[in-house]
Amino acid sequence: MAESFTVVERLLLIQVVLPQAKGTMEMLRAIDKFALEVGFGPKEREALAFKQEGNQIKWNAEVAQPVEMECSPLVKVAVRNVLKAMDKAETLDRSLMPLWERFVDGKVPQPSPDGTPKEPVAVG
Repeated sequence: MAESFTVVERLLLIQVVLPQAKGTMEMLRAIDKFALEVGFGPKEREALAFKQEGNQIKWNAEVAQPVEMECSPLVKVAVRNVLKAMDKAETLDRSLMPLWERFVDGKVPQPSPDGTPKEPVAVG
């Protein structure tokens, strides 16, 4: 089942979570496939007009829309494992809370019109 991912969630997955994922070869292949899907293509990068300001990445919020994509059970386990390892090592920060809620707590954030997550809704 396809899930909706915001720009913020996609950036966090690409930059923070997926590079730390470890597992079986099958899991790593699933992670690589998901990383390609969750990434930003040339047209989307151009429309979002990403720019680095200090230690923050800014983009055109007016065109930011959540994107539907498949997230396999293997990828969900890998992301959950990374987040739990970061929690144990006390290296999580507030920016990762939406991913924690989605992948660990099993809640899917409901995006607002500007693409930022609203209150999560429990699934399952």
